[in-house]
Amino acid sequence: MNVKTTVESYYSGRITSNYAIVSILLNLTSQDGVNELNDIGEELQEAMKKYLQNYDLSNRSTGKSPNLKQVTTAREYFNLAGEN
Repeated sequence: MNVKTTVESYYSGRITSNYAIVSILLNLTSQDGVNELNDIGEELQEAMKKYLQNYDLSNRSTGKSPNLKQVTTAREYFNLAGEN
């Protein structure tokens, strides 16, 4: 699911914020993906900041999870680089 579709699905109530956040982070593979963070809306940005502040790479689920590079990229975008 691309970022635009993910955001539309979230705001229409079809997916949860956590699902949307993980999907968006998994799409952070290029500068285009990072630029799309501008368009996810304030509500989802705030939820993502909380997710990123609490993200622990060593405590990942067995399903698809963002990798360290994707999390670091998003943290830098939101100026959360010093967060664990």
